[in-house]
Amino acid sequence: MKRTIGKTLTLLLVLLVFTTPLLFSAGTPEAKKEAIIFSGVFNIGQPQVHSQMKFKELFEARSNGKYEVRVITGMAMGGAREHLEALKEGSIHLSVSGPEGTAIFNPTYDVENIPFVFESWDHLYRYLDGEPGKIVNQKILDTLGVRNLGYQVRGARQLTADRPIYSREDLKGLRMRLSETEPLLRIWGAVGASPTPIAFNELYTALQTKMVRAQENPVETIYGMKFYEVQDYMMETDHVLTISYFQASEKWLSALPEADRELLLECMKEAIAYGNEIALGNIVKLKQEIIDKGWMTVIPKSEIDIESIRKPALAEVEKMVAEGKYDKTLYQMAQDLKNP
Repeated sequence: MKRTIGKTLTLLLVLLVFTTPLLFSAGTPEAKKEAIIFSGVFNIGQPQVHSQMKFKELFEARSNGKYEVRVITGMAMGGAREHLEALKEGSIHLSVSGPEGTAIFNPTYDVENIPFVFESWDHLYRYLDGEPGKIVNQKILDTLGVRNLGYQVRGARQLTADRPIYSREDLKGLRMRLSETEPLLRIWGAVGASPTPIAFNELYTALQTKMVRAQENPVETIYGMKFYEVQDYMMETDHVLTISYFQASEKWLSALPEADRELLLECMKEAIAYGNEIALGNIVKLKQEIIDKGWMTVIPKSEIDIESIRKPALAEVEKMVAEGKYDKTLYQMAQDLKNP
């Protein structure tokens, strides 16, 4: 209860800070502007925030000053769960957060984040843009009143270790840090690794002291957390292709005038595309810097026997599907979409 009250007070405080200027501008041209709260979990400098700021620029200009978009960053209003709740209530209007929103809404629908299921970005896009994505989006809309407006690339999760990994054989017995999530622990355990749950804020020290000898994260995280200081190799396994979702409160969105709603969707689409270009460029840039400075040896996917890892991983996934931990229909759709 105390945690819930604390989160509610934080939300109210942030909203007060962002809406007070409108209250005190009564009688001025600023008072005519309608405020849009666009909150996210990402920090200034990250591609998702670039998209937030681009949307603000585009929508304010094209709406001829009718709206003022107030951008909130850095988890000031909480994580993905808090953002979904705020969108449902209509206390914020737009948000951007990571892929964990699907798991929070319904873990059985979280097929997009199962390791080794999607073999390429095109495979994932066919899933998100096709019938499976429509099913999940509609369920979220019907249940939470939250509309998915689009998604943006975050990057592929890669494996790092203090030794090179070329096949399943090299993973046997490898003490590997994972978050304390049952599917991840089961899948990497089935592959042959020795999964070890460790909190993220303790990961660097755990790698440094050899408590664990491997971990997995996107390049942006590997670079930002300086894991290259305590790991020698990065394997481009691309085992999870991560995205971030841009969402809207349906209660608020549906109440907008039709022309404004269409303009908003148009501006959001452009803003997401703008951020995507930055995200893809950053991934290449950061990886190249790691290589050029000799911080880690990067082993490309072409040199890794991915199938020797994928096969036992998916065998474990299929057990979980049979147990009802993942939606059978969505999982089968993902398998069917491997080839166009």
